[in-house]
Amino acid sequence: MDILTHGLTGMALSTAVAAHTSSSWKSKLWIGIAGGFGGILPDVDVISKWGGFDATFGKWFNLQQSGNEIFWDTHWYSHHVFTHSIVGSLFFILIGSFLYLAYAKAFGITSLNRLVWYSIAFFMGYMGHLTEDMITPGGSWDGIAFFWPSAHFTGGWGKVWWWNNYDLFLIVVAALTINTGLIIARYKSALFTKIIILVAILLFTIQIERRNHNFNLSGNKEELSKELQKQYLGETIFKIMQKTDDIIPVAF
Repeated sequence: MDILTHGLTGMALSTAVAAHTSSSWKSKLWIGIAGGFGGILPDVDVISKWGGFDATFGKWFNLQQSGNEIFWDTHWYSHHVFTHSIVGSLFFILIGSFLYLAYAKAFGITSLNRLVWYSIAFFMGYMGHLTEDMITPGGSWDGIAFFWPSAHFTGGWGKVWWWNNYDLFLIVVAALTINTGLIIARYKSALFTKIIILVAILLFTIQIERRNHNFNLSGNKEELSKELQKQYLGETIFKIMQKTDDIIPVAF
């Protein structure tokens, strides 16, 4: 799944956390940012695809493979391995907690409630990312190393293509928009935001199952995915999404 959908999924999930707190607007905003950050951080392992990887990290650590080879391999630092695991999420929460505690000590902050909410939102965003990656094609990894350091890879079901999932993207955006409005209105937002998230998950699942195609199979999978998107959204909305895709500098 693409990085934009991952990030917005994390933010959408975090609205249920933000609505549950009695924090200030600033704190609620940071909860949303924590969720969004959790939604994109697992893909930090794509750094091996960076053009300057071999001349920097490859040289510093005397790596025997090129960055591209590392990306498609199953080393702990390859794509879909350590950072795409439960252990990886807990590792980043630990690092983030340490930094927050250092910040709190420096500025005399005694309440740790914010740290708890930020951590929960981050974890939800992180799990949202891993779940979305499980439904994409297996690639050379045959899924993600969800239970790392176990050698077993989970997912790789190929229920959707890696990108151009406009219908799923719109479900995520709708959930985020509605829940943000509920939080602003403050009308039973703690309850209704959870309901909206559950409805969004249900619609997300229905759209995935509607595809009725295994994207692990051969063929022009990206074109097939686009054709399915056109069927689901209608030609007008599909064209709007394509133009939006062309404008935004990241693929989704």
